[in-house]
Amino acid sequence: GMALGWDMLCAEEVLRFKKSHLDVALIALIPFNGQEAKYPFFQKLRYRKLCKKADHRIVIANEYSNQAYHDRNDFLVEHSSHLIAYHSGRPRSGTGSTIRKATEHGLQIVNFYDII
Repeated sequence: GMALGWDMLCAEEVLRFKKSHLDVALIALIPFNGQEAKYPFFQKLRYRKLCKKADHRIVIANEYSNQAYHDRNDFLVEHSSHLIAYHSGRPRSGTGSTIRKATEHGLQIVNFYDII
């Protein structure tokens, strides 16, 4: 998803994991071109570094729209067999919506909020 916080942390962990598991790929699924434009300076650098190191980059929309986030989340669910999330249970959030969709699609879900 390449959002600030959990998404970028997970991307960094995938890159670390890839060092010893060559069959793993990092796919940066970006909701729209310029997603990082409003990120703080050092987070922009982090984002760009992760995008550069990703094995594949998929951009959902050319420009910003609220729908691009929903489309990105739908794409994630439709092309995954597992979902790893960090979700406190707040129902009106992108993560909450994605977990509901993943449940409907029968994905295996691990919520680190419940573990940590």
